[in-house]
Amino acid sequence: MSILLDGFDWDSGNRAKCTKHGVSVATIESIFERDGQRFLRPISARWMHAKEIRHFEAQIAHPED
Repeated sequence: MSILLDGFDWDSGNRAKCTKHGVSVATIESIFERDGQRFLRPISARWMHAKEIRHFEAQIAHPED
């Protein structure tokens, strides 16, 4: 899926929540391309725990499960 963006709609609440979890605004913005017609409002972001990573990787390896 491809989403075209004009920029990011940050407010003090969602910006602070993401940085509290150790994910910088620059890191979040670097994930998305910024050309097009839409805005993205990141609500929250955090690094995944090891158990979540293993579950996610298992789902990618076997998407039919």
